[in-house]
Amino acid sequence: AVEKAEPVAEETTAPKEPVAVVEPTAAVAPAMAEENQQLESVEYKEDEPEKDLLDFLTEEDVPEEPADFDDLIDEIVAEEEAAKEEKFSIKDDLEEELFDSEKPAEESAPPPEVTETPAAEESQEAVRAAAPSPVITDRDKRDSIEETLKKSQNALGEGEIPAALNILKQGTEEYPEELHLRYYYAYVLANDANQTDAAKRELQTVLQKAPGHKDAHYLAGEIAEMQQDFPAAKKHYTQVIKLDGDYPNVHYRLACILANRFTEQEETAAAYFKIALKRDKANTDALYQAARLHERKLNDPERAAKYYKKLLKQEPQNAEAYLGLARVAKSERDYAGAMEYYKEAVDIDPNLATESNQRLFAPTLVIGATSAAKSPKVAELEADITRLQNKLTEMEDLLEKQKVNHEKIAGSVNKITGNGNGNGAAKKLLTAETDVLTLPEKEQGKVVFITGATSGIGRATAELFARNGYRLILTGRRTERLEEQREAYRDRYGTDCKILSYDVREPDSVKEAVHSLEGDWRNIDVLINNAGLAKGFAPIHEGEMRHWEQMIDTNIKGLLYMTRAVTPHMAERRGGHIINVCSTAGHEVYPNGNVYCATKHAVDALTKSMRIDLYKHNIRVSQVSPGHVEETEFAKVRFDGDEERAKIYEDFRPLTARDVAEAIYFMVTRPPYVNIQDILMMGTQQAGSNFVDRSGR
Repeated sequence: AVEKAEPVAEETTAPKEPVAVVEPTAAVAPAMAEENQQLESVEYKEDEPEKDLLDFLTEEDVPEEPADFDDLIDEIVAEEEAAKEEKFSIKDDLEEELFDSEKPAEESAPPPEVTETPAAEESQEAVRAAAPSPVITDRDKRDSIEETLKKSQNALGEGEIPAALNILKQGTEEYPEELHLRYYYAYVLANDANQTDAAKRELQTVLQKAPGHKDAHYLAGEIAEMQQDFPAAKKHYTQVIKLDGDYPNVHYRLACILANRFTEQEETAAAYFKIALKRDKANTDALYQAARLHERKLNDPERAAKYYKKLLKQEPQNAEAYLGLARVAKSERDYAGAMEYYKEAVDIDPNLATESNQRLFAPTLVIGATSAAKSPKVAELEADITRLQNKLTEMEDLLEKQKVNHEKIAGSVNKITGNGNGNGAAKKLLTAETDVLTLPEKEQGKVVFITGATSGIGRATAELFARNGYRLILTGRRTERLEEQREAYRDRYGTDCKILSYDVREPDSVKEAVHSLEGDWRNIDVLINNAGLAKGFAPIHEGEMRHWEQMIDTNIKGLLYMTRAVTPHMAERRGGHIINVCSTAGHEVYPNGNVYCATKHAVDALTKSMRIDLYKHNIRVSQVSPGHVEETEFAKVRFDGDEERAKIYEDFRPLTARDVAEAIYFMVTRPPYVNIQDILMMGTQQAGSNFVDRSGR
């Protein structure tokens, strides 16, 4: 239902409370005339082609990244104050003109009556046709518009949305130049009928005639948000701020978009949150969002704590604010404080006493405890530590014994074989025993090409192969990391390492990178297609297409581009090995994994198909399919950098990146006639994608 506003006789303004948009009522029609005249900046033409909503925006935009947080605040406020002064100046000039035009004319003799001839009538009709028609000139028209608005609002009040839409549609057809009527029609389409595309078309018409219609821009921003077109929403909200720096909620809405949907604009988002709170100190969600932004993304626990505490002053029973303070205190090593805040949160909302929160904050009670009396939990933890220390001592002793035994056996072999007169059987036996105790001989000269080598499984695999003497070609998008790895492997292991920085999603870049290899570097012995990712975790009807495209382009197309670029030379040399990093998601599916699972099923199918195509060329094709793996950026990437949501391994022990690297190394080091086709591997606490024992590590 639409609330009826009190009648007003002056120009309407945006509401002061944090509501979505301004709803005009039947009583504001007289004021519409004045505002329409001010809004009209171009002549309206019925046959003018439609433009996209974004065509009405200026080129200027929110700064991508501020040089300094406080400077940005001052800059934004200064710009808005200047815009406000300019707006008031224009308004004063308009009011002065209107006042002058309303002054009574000086008394004079009445004009002589004129008898109009047909020619004079035609001339006056031509003048009237050429002159711009006023928006509201007579009482009948104004009454008709008031009646249209009143009827539509009554229909909405009775839940008759189709009837209200029909009334408003007829009104816009009868008075196409009446901008507020058309804007209200768009508002009802979007908010009551959920017909956002139709609402956008009406807003296009409004903004085509009045690009400065701030309410239309704000509603367009809301619609863009609903349709997950966040760049468009950002631009519309920015335009509203330029038109009216005091428009309710717009700084808050823009801040939320920048904080959650745009990378590397966190400082700008923080600035807008600060402005939003200056204008509306009662906006508790702005306080909470600002606190989370400083805690999670800006790594500013002090400012995060200030926002949480301000929130608690307004909402003393806000459990999430207490939980946020507990996290901040724990990050600052204030374990006692963390526990106190956590207790407050749980007292208010017992549902927050989850297993993960218990594990996160319960140890703080142990670490921060000062009481002489030990709780059973403390005693249990101390016993665990003692057992671990004893186990470590045992392992060190065992390693020392193995070292001594190895030295003894090696000495015996030298004595027996040194003069050439040793017994052959003894020599063979002792050599076999020595092989058991030594690492495999390091490979010399073999070239291993690893994509996505800068983190996770790719980085662990690169380290393992570097340690064992392979020549490496490492690729990724983060050049600095690649350079650091090259230097580290060269210093530690003397590794001959080449780095290539490019994106596997771009076929031309892949082709150019592979073709740039010269000499022996072109003789790639092993290609490890490791680059891949998951983006988003939503059911199919709520997924973001940009996430889908990124996964398809990386996980499927990237693998294809790399394989197509490398395999021809392998086929010419009649030898090589391709290892695709798949996943348990390539063998089964799980809720909200839809597109990611589809891409990994594609990897599984491609691996099998590639094997059939390439076995005749003496090329081995394998894949490794791990389940949950920590020491990677998988979860952080999936949840768009949200480190809190990415903490999915705290209550069970998954595989590590090195575990998967060792499986890959095992495949590569088998004899040439052995091809490990697939290794499906999971941690002991995982029995499948949907079966994980989360009872603790």
